[in-house]
Amino acid sequence: MQRVVVVALACALGGCGGAPATAPELPRGSAKEAKKEMRGLVDECYRVLKDGSPTEVMGLLAPDLFFVGPGPADVGLDRAATMELAGALIDARKKHKLKSFGLEVFGGPDGHSAYAIDQLEYDGVAFAVTAVAAEVDGLWSLTAIEVARAISSKRLDTAVAPGELPRWRPSGDAKAAHTDAPKDVVAALGLAGDSVDDRLTQYGDGPDAAFVGPSPDEVILGRKALGKKWKKRAPRWAVDATVAGASPDGGLVWVVANADRVDDDGGGKRDRGDRDDERERERPDDARPTAPRRLFAIYRDDGGEGGWGLAVLHEAAVVAR
Repeated sequence: MQRVVVVALACALGGCGGAPATAPELPRGSAKEAKKEMRGLVDECYRVLKDGSPTEVMGLLAPDLFFVGPGPADVGLDRAATMELAGALIDARKKHKLKSFGLEVFGGPDGHSAYAIDQLEYDGVAFAVTAVAAEVDGLWSLTAIEVARAISSKRLDTAVAPGELPRWRPSGDAKAAHTDAPKDVVAALGLAGDSVDDRLTQYGDGPDAAFVGPSPDEVILGRKALGKKWKKRAPRWAVDATVAGASPDGGLVWVVANADRVDDDGGGKRDRGDRDDERERERPDDARPTAPRRLFAIYRDDGGEGGWGLAVLHEAAVVAR
């Protein structure tokens, strides 16, 4: 089953109805150059974080940056709110230690957007980061960022419920860093959360498929590795509220969701012909919400018959500050 079929299924479940993101007419760029721009932004951010000077990062952030931090209410709807949050979290009176353990950078489909994931240690505290960048009005800037605490598996039960997601949508300004995300793509995240089969189908066959878990170093890269890891048992989530945006070139969509982690014995492979019948039945008694989570997903449109595909899924355990 191709990925485009997953999106069609999302429509059937009521996810469609909105117009697709409107992309400006831009000459096709280079994915290699997009990766270079993204890496430059990340490197400069890390330098600023080490110096303890969060105000210096303003020039790297889009004015309408969407930021999600590690706390339950840490959501910034623009650069000013994000800078206020950074000022509360970062001690500007001293230098800081930052170690990057797993930076992976990916170019967007048309070379005008990019995204990255990383595992960090900042002053001895583990974090996981997912970020999107785009060329906005001729300049590259970070447009959406999630920074989450990475906590050990033994402490995952201390996660708290994330705060209510804000009512937000792109401004529609010609120089905005976001356009409206297609509703069918946003709905597809619910399918990916509920079924490992749908999730792997949405990932496609690409070697750049990525999953970031809530614990340190819990990163899986590549569709083959994901299938092997989730063959017998896979995480599942019941997705609740979502908020989303698309890159100005229309090639990337990011979706932030509040969700509940669900544990059961049905995470492995099933016959595809039986899947629809299973959805009609009630969940088994041992399928139960076990912990609140926040999800950050990135979808990309490489064109052709494949349509939109899942590129990154980041599961975060929210902790109280």
